[in-house]
Order: sequence, then C-alpha cells, then structure tokens
Amino acid sequence: MSPSVLTLIKQVIDASHAEGKWTGMCGELAGDERATLLLLGMGLDEFSMSAISIPRIQEDYP
Repeated sequence: MSPSVLTLIKQVIDASHAEGKWTGMCGELAGDERATLLLLGMGLDEFSMSAISIPRIQEDYP
C-alpha cells in the first residue's frame, strides 16, 4: 500500500472522529486480511466487505 494513500486514509478517519462521526470502508481493501489490523489501528470504525471475505477476517480477528 502506498504511504500517501495510508496517510490520506488516516487523515479522513481523524477528521471524521474530530466531528463526532464514524468512518467506514467498503470494497476490496476492507476485506483484505493483510490490511485489517492496520485499518483497525488507524481507528476505522466499520468494514463493509464481500460475503466471501467475512470468514477469513473473523478467523484472524475473532
């Protein structure tokens, strides 16, 4: 993942939280088990992913 994109994602999360709002992500990145821990650490509140991705993520993060 590009450091610039990660920085932008973190800025969006921080800005929304500063306004008292939650931040969610949908799409392939939300269902990527390699990115889940990073996004959780950034403070992402909600993940929307394809049904096939859910068991993999639940297995890694019960």
